Amino acid sequence: MAFVDANGKPIIDEIATIERDITFPAFIGVLRNRDDTLLTRGGGGPLALKIYDDIERDCHAYAVLQKRKMAVIARPWEVQAASTSRADKKAADMVRAHLDSFEFDLMCYNLLDALLKGYAVGEIMWDIQGSEIGIKEVIQRDQRRFTFGLQRELRMLTFNDFVVGEQMPDRKFVVHSFGSKDGNPFGLGLGTRLFWPTYFKRKDITFWLTFADKFGSPTRMGTYQQGSTSQKTELLAAMAAIAQDAGIAIPEGVAISLLESAKAGSTDTYEKMAKYMDEQMSEAVLGETMTTNGRGSGGLNAGGMANVHN
Repeated sequence: MAFVDANGKPIIDEIATIERDITFPAFIGVLRNRDDTLLTRGGGGPLALKIYDDIERDCHAYAVLQKRKMAVIARPWEVQAASTSRADKKAADMVRAHLDSFEFDLMCYNLLDALLKGYAVGEIMWDIQGSEIGIKEVIQRDQRRFTFGLQRELRMLTFNDFVVGEQMPDRKFVVHSFGSKDGNPFGLGLGTRLFWPTYFKRKDITFWLTFADKFGSPTRMGTYQQGSTSQKTELLAAMAAIAQDAGIAIPEGVAISLLESAKAGSTDTYEKMAKYMDEQMSEAVLGETMTTNGRGSGGLNAGGMANVHN
């Protein structure tokens, strides 16, 4: 049989372990995050996750991430007994009571931060409830404080051990990994896909604001008699007042004209760029753009949606 060793015994141990993974070298007993965006743009290490916090500063990125999280939280949940036996029903009732005793939906919402960053960590605060031990609350913890060992165990970085970290006790923390490949506990969050659209959009808006400042209002040009210092001063004050006052008064002999700037190309290029980046974010997070960007309900959009359902 293919699943037995040379002695005929079943092979029940893991063979392709992380320690033997030539594509995933560990460092002094701890794993490393394989997210290329964090490595190249964030400098690597747990603190690199800060660049994904900046993604949520973009209004559209924040909105689509919230929409996905809330869609999960809105789903109903239930506890089903393993069988119709009295013991299993009693166990189900106990589990249901404990889940109702703390903010279960809040815990799920906080753990969904893994969507963006790859993994999320919550610390379980246990509480003695009569003859049972239940959950009082689950406190969200910053992912940057944690790493993982070779057995995928959670380790907390401290001032005394900033590299390997201290191994955390069992059943004290809950970890949610998203987009994990090959058992990587760091996961692979949507941040690696959202980083560039938000980055390009931010640069685009910077240029857009510069464009608006330069071409949004005409350039003011004034003329005065050569050698007249007083007229020059009055002219500069008058041109400065044009941008703020409804009317101005200028002395005789001073002339002010407005120059319209010649703009080459389409003036909505920056807006189109920003909208395109928003669409890329919507597709990455939600898998579509229509419900987020309000695109039409017919034509190619409706046909595209039908293809998705088929």
